[in-house]
Amino acid sequence: MEKSIAAASAPTLAPTFRVQTLAVHLGLALLRVHLSELLRDAVFAEDERLRANDAIYQMEDTKRLQVWQRNVNRVLYERQLAQAVINREQRGRTSDYAGAVTAAGQEAAFTAETGLSYAELLR
Repeated sequence: MEKSIAAASAPTLAPTFRVQTLAVHLGLALLRVHLSELLRDAVFAEDERLRANDAIYQMEDTKRLQVWQRNVNRVLYERQLAQAVINREQRGRTSDYAGAVTAAGQEAAFTAETGLSYAELLR
């Protein structure tokens, strides 16, 4: 007995659907990992990290995760900038203008106390 070969059937959408589903899940996974990495910065408190990671890993919408990513980047930038300003103020280094004003104030106080200017003192 010979085995007959079945006629080829028309292609279905199932393989395409699987590939698209896989791409969506991969995109979600990459966004989640990226957001988790952004949240590891020291400007975020531990409780913020835990709440955000919980929300990130429960969310299935790619568009909302992209909004999260933009917001986390914005908050990260703002907090890093604020921390840089605080560090600069603690070290006594502000803008050149503020430094010049401080130096002028110190010179005026010195002149008021001693009756001499810095230039006269250097002579």
